[in-house]
Amino acid sequence: MRERLWVVGLCALMFASGAAFSRLLGGNGEETTPYESFASRFEVEFDLSPERSQIFRELLQFHYQKRRRIEERHKSTLDTQQGRELDEEDQKFLTLIRDKVLPPHQRERFDQRLAGTETLFPAR
Repeated sequence: MRERLWVVGLCALMFASGAAFSRLLGGNGEETTPYESFASRFEVEFDLSPERSQIFRELLQFHYQKRRRIEERHKSTLDTQQGRELDEEDQKFLTLIRDKVLPPHQRERFDQRLAGTETLFPAR
């Protein structure tokens, strides 16, 4: 009986140590700034104002969360519906960036950047 209690105590101590270490490192299981390098390059290339940059990053975060939900829903199946849903979500996101983030004089350049690319959104 003592051996079992000792093992349970050791497991609890290891769990608590791991949780504390994870918290110390700032790990909460969720990325706080997805696509950070993409966002930084985009902001520089299109010379976004602070206001437009904030809108862009909020849209990027929302898009990231929505993609994660779609991927979670289809996690257990190989379903072509997932690909269609992700493509639709990417297209909505790109339209929002084009129409709500970029000023009118930069939209043509944005369209040119997307023309001929197979991947509409950067890989994680």
